[in-house]
Amino acid sequence: MVVPTYRFDAQRGGLQPIQALPSIPASYTANNTGAEIAVAPSGRVVYASNRGHDSIAIFAVDRRDGTLTPAAENFFQGGSPKQATPFFPPGPPHRQKSFLTKFPGMGPG
Repeated sequence: MVVPTYRFDAQRGGLQPIQALPSIPASYTANNTGAEIAVAPSGRVVYASNRGHDSIAIFAVDRRDGTLTPAAENFFQGGSPKQATPFFPPGPPHRQKSFLTKFPGMGPG
């Protein structure tokens, strides 16, 4: 999956593409599809779930220009994450982070 980044052009009333980053390493050659892209409430982190690679790619958002930088990956045992919703429990944001993840066959959604 490719994670695109756009900038809003107010004069033209449209989106301008500025970046496209892969959500998996180039060394991974098996089948992979994307399920969801989510943005943290702070707007500083983007998450992309990968079915096939069984991972969540984590990108840092540059507040100056909106571009993304790969920051980390979380791998899951089992098959194909369907949804990766970031969950931020109470506490300092840099210490408290987990994911609510749905896998196929785990109910609606």
